[in-house]
Amino acid sequence: MSYPFFRSSGSPQMFHHLKGTCSPRSQSPPTSHAHPSPRRLNDTYYYARLALIGSLAAILIIWLTVLAFSSAHSETPDSILGSSNVDMDHLSSFEGRQTCALSSHQLYEPPILLPDTHSGHLSVYHPPFCPNRKSLLRALSRGGRHGFDSPFHPQCCHYRWYNTQSLCLILSRFDAVIFIGDETIEDIYVGLNILLRENLGLGALKEWEMNSEERNKCRCDESLRGECRRWLVRKSEEVVKNSEGKRKGRSSDAAVGGSGYTCDRTPHIFIPSKGSLDDRTVSSTLLPLLNRLPDSPRPIPIIHSLSASLHPTFSPTAATTAIHQVLQLLNTAALENYRSYPYLWLGPTAATHLLPKNKIMDQGSAAAWRFSEEMERIVRQKGGETLGLWNATVQELAWDGKGRGVRWAVQGAMMVAAWLGRVDSS
Repeated sequence: MSYPFFRSSGSPQMFHHLKGTCSPRSQSPPTSHAHPSPRRLNDTYYYARLALIGSLAAILIIWLTVLAFSSAHSETPDSILGSSNVDMDHLSSFEGRQTCALSSHQLYEPPILLPDTHSGHLSVYHPPFCPNRKSLLRALSRGGRHGFDSPFHPQCCHYRWYNTQSLCLILSRFDAVIFIGDETIEDIYVGLNILLRENLGLGALKEWEMNSEERNKCRCDESLRGECRRWLVRKSEEVVKNSEGKRKGRSSDAAVGGSGYTCDRTPHIFIPSKGSLDDRTVSSTLLPLLNRLPDSPRPIPIIHSLSASLHPTFSPTAATTAIHQVLQLLNTAALENYRSYPYLWLGPTAATHLLPKNKIMDQGSAAAWRFSEEMERIVRQKGGETLGLWNATVQELAWDGKGRGVRWAVQGAMMVAAWLGRVDSS
C-alpha cells in the first residue's frame, strides 16, 4: 500500500528554474569593468577556492548522511540479518538435534566468500545474495539439488538462513501472519513452529495434549505422519496459552505445557482448506485476523496453497476460484484498514519415485508441474506473488511419495521466511 503523500519527481525543467532563481546577486551585472588589482585578484581566487572546498565538503557530508540513512531504513532484514558461516550448524542448539539426526548442513549451503579483486579482503559472495524480492522468488522457484536429499541451491542468487532471533525480528514487523491451504502448506507452517520453538523432536505438536507414550512415538519425522498429525499446532495462540510462558529448553516431556516460542509477539495461524473457504471460517477466523489492530500500519502477509499432487481431482479452475475469494477479502480489508496484505501463492510439491505406479499420471510430478505453471500465470495476472516448490522437492525423498518429514518442513519454512524478510513493513 502506498502512502497518500505527494512526491515531486524533480524534473530537469524544475531544477533549471530553481537554478535560475537561487541567488539574486548572481544575476546582477558587474558594476565596473575596471581591472582588479593583483592583491584583490589573489584574494578573489583564495576565497573562491575556499568556497569550492567548503561546498565539496558539505556535499560529501550530505551524501554520506543520506547513504547511511538509506542503508539503515531501506534495507530489509534479509540483507542485514541471518548467518552465512559455513561452519555453523544453525540447528545445533535445537532440542531433538541428536535424536532426529538433522543439521542445517543437510539443508543449506551458504554462498562461498571470495576475495574482492580490488581490496583483496574476503567480501564477495558467490553466488551473491538475492538483491530483491522478485529475484529471490525466481531463484527459489528455479533452483535444484545436486542429488537426492542434498542441500537445495537456488538459481543465480542465494537466500539467507535465519537464526531464531532474526526470525523473531522479521515477524515483529507484521501484525499477524496467515497460512491458508492443505497439507502442503500445513507442513511448512509447522516447520515455522519448529524453528520458533527450537525443537526438532516435538516442536510441531501440541505436547500438552499427549501422554508420555504418544510423545515418544511421535518424535521427529513421525510427528508429521499418520495419526500423529492430529496433534499438529495450527495457531500460535495454542502454544502461548499452554506452554505457560516457558521458553524453549524447558522440559518438553512434562505432562502439561512443553517448549514455548522464543518470541510470541506476532500471532500466526494455519487455516485448513482444500478449496474455497466456507462462510463460517471467513467470518469467525479470517476476518478477525485481517481486521486486527485496525489503526496499525503494519502489514499482514497471507501465504496460500492448494496442491494438485495431493488432490488429483483439483483443477486450476477450482484453485482460481479459491484464490479470487481470498484476494477479494484482502482488497476489501485493505480499503477498510490502513495497511497492506501481501499475498504469496505456493506451488505444489513434486511427487517422488516412491509414489505408487497407478497414481503417477494423475498425481505425479508431471501433473504437479503443469498445475504449478498454470497457477503461477493466473496468480501473477491477479497481482500476487508466487513461490514454486516443485524444483525444491523433486529430489527430496518422501516416505510415501508425497509426505515429507521435519527436514522439508524446516527448509520450506525458511524459504517462506526469506520472502517475509523482503516484504515491506509499511
